[in-house]
Amino acid sequence: MTRIDSTPWRNGLASAVRKVPEVTVWFWIVKLLTTAMGESTTDYFVYQINPYVAVALACIGLAVALILQLRARCYIAWVYWLTVVMVAVFGTMVADVMHVVLGIPYLVSTVFFAGTLAGVFAIWYASERTAYVVTRPLGASVADWLGKPFLGGLGLGDGKVAVVLTILIAGFVGYLAISRVDVPGQTAVAPPVGLATSDTL
Repeated sequence: MTRIDSTPWRNGLASAVRKVPEVTVWFWIVKLLTTAMGESTTDYFVYQINPYVAVALACIGLAVALILQLRARCYIAWVYWLTVVMVAVFGTMVADVMHVVLGIPYLVSTVFFAGTLAGVFAIWYASERTAYVVTRPLGASVADWLGKPFLGGLGLGDGKVAVVLTILIAGFVGYLAISRVDVPGQTAVAPPVGLATSDTL
């Protein structure tokens, strides 16, 4: 009896149930937009409303996004990118409030976060054997350059920049959700005849 090799299909199925997108040019575009949006949104709200309220709201938003992402059974574009956006917003708010409100010097917070990040990356590499490119500095710099009137910035305003970036993110995520060009396992081969499972019935 000839054995049917189902390895390609099983690999495709395993890839399809991942909850993160394929790393393509679209991933990096949206990722940079989210870091920039996190910077401009934080700078706007921290100075427009009580910073403690802003951080609390961002924390709630992050918690909701994380719950949605953790409960998802596969990659869903808007859920994944909502989580990324809320990480960017909340993370930036925490860093800014530590300096602006609590008066912690940037040098101290930078050393603390750099050490924590190094630890996370070490655990990541030990587990995944990959490296992660840091997009935060570029995104934040672009947002500050667009929104701030000093140090050579265009001075368009943090609120306006945040709105434009949010619209761009929504547009790109909408495209990804419809086109599914970043869906893991999108090109997976079909299961061989006679190898149907409960997932294919």
